[in-house]
Amino acid sequence: MALALYVAAMVRCGYRDQGDGIEHRYEYAERLLQGVTSKGSQGQEQQTEDKETTTPAKVALKFQNLDKKRTAGGNTDSMLVGYAQLIVEGIVNENNMLQTEAIKSLGDVYLKRGTETRDTRDLTRATALYNTALARCNNVQVSVAIVHRLLYTAKIRQDITTKSIKKSTRTQRQQDVQKRKDHASPFSTATSSDNTNDRMRRPHSTPEVQKVETSTGVDDDIVYEEHLQDGCRALQTGDLDKAEQSFAAALKSVHIQGESKYEPGSKSFKVNACK
Repeated sequence: MALALYVAAMVRCGYRDQGDGIEHRYEYAERLLQGVTSKGSQGQEQQTEDKETTTPAKVALKFQNLDKKRTAGGNTDSMLVGYAQLIVEGIVNENNMLQTEAIKSLGDVYLKRGTETRDTRDLTRATALYNTALARCNNVQVSVAIVHRLLYTAKIRQDITTKSIKKSTRTQRQQDVQKRKDHASPFSTATSSDNTNDRMRRPHSTPEVQKVETSTGVDDDIVYEEHLQDGCRALQTGDLDKAEQSFAAALKSVHIQGESKYEPGSKSFKVNACK
């Protein structure tokens, strides 16, 4: 009776630590039961008789209805209860084959639900049940099938974890880009106003100064374009640090008398940026 209660508790337990504690109690109670049944010839004869009458065909009949429900996508809770009852039956009758198949099938239910819901807690339950079934299994073919299930469960868990990490990284990157844009907005507004005043003052400059500015501006524009294109390429590849450095170098290359005609927000910058 104690074993049956422990199995029912493991099926309904939603916390990993508590589930581990229940499993330890189950294993301890099972060892006590084996110690009791090993004393006396009557218990040994009954155990031998049960093993002789237990066949894969007889065990398969007990799972027929539940397996059909699982294939048809039946109610998960009812299937969990049904397989748990078969585990209890196997414990009471000391039928190791029935126990192993029932525990493995219970793991299959959790694996299916975890794959559909992407909930790693169900995958953890499936792994624990598969390990328990593997420890009790005496059939090589069944053991291989359980190992394949363990490997598949691990693969599903890894896929879920990898996608979760990628999604988190992408979200963080988008937030960083948005923060940079928000931080640059006041600077762009201020420089736009300064450039407007600068354009209003430039017509009054002497012809000599305007000529010097024109001659040096050609070389500055070439360097400016090179840095600007480097920044655009870095921005497209997601290298924000390099992009920022390239844009800063571009602005520095055209800096004239403490002010720049290509600063962010200016008309020239908007026209030439990332063509």
